[in-house]
Amino acid sequence: MPTQVWVVDYNSLFHLGIKAALSGYPQYQISGLTSPNRISKALQNSSGIVLIGMWSSPDNPYPSPADLFQILSEIQHLNHFRVILMGSANGWFIHYLIRHYPCVQGYLHNADDMCACLPLALQTIEGNDAVADKNQQVFFHHVLSVPDLARRLYLSPTASTLALECYRRREHLLELNADDIKVLREIAYGVDEAAIAVKLGVSRQRIYTISRRLRRRFEASTNEDLMVRVMRAGVC
Repeated sequence: MPTQVWVVDYNSLFHLGIKAALSGYPQYQISGLTSPNRISKALQNSSGIVLIGMWSSPDNPYPSPADLFQILSEIQHLNHFRVILMGSANGWFIHYLIRHYPCVQGYLHNADDMCACLPLALQTIEGNDAVADKNQQVFFHHVLSVPDLARRLYLSPTASTLALECYRRREHLLELNADDIKVLREIAYGVDEAAIAVKLGVSRQRIYTISRRLRRRFEASTNEDLMVRVMRAGVC
């Protein structure tokens, strides 16, 4: 039975590119273009692999971190899905997404040949030992700080290089404490400080203090600017 491949992107050209890349692989069935704002309904009672395009163009805006986190959270709650992201993110963002979202198992950088990389990525995360290099899997898990070796991962060559550069520089970065990370994740979802305080069961003043400290640490003027700088730094 063919594996269902769901395409999540605003741009129909991306969908056509996926069809071309998989034209010689009958084991994969593309299930049509799915708009990000209809993803939960479209994927209910289904399973398979989800491809999310992240390219920026006039008619296909790059999703904000909050938008992308929301999409990934919805997919993760549905279960039975694995995600491959495709775009031009930097190494920090690639590292963050794979580290914090278990449903994400691959990243293809647009500097690489999609027709060559996509079939390999699909077969790798499905567990095809004929194409999945064991040494490469160990390398990916180590570089991306993913302890679960049963979770198959694939990075295209450029994505792999960017992730490795991120790993080599990471030891010089300032790690955040548990409270900082909790607050940052809520801010990423667009939750304001008052609502964060209620959700975490602490005072508003405590949340205001943490958010102000984080903005000072990252030299950010707003919470939106803070999230951009945190993503670039890859410190959580």
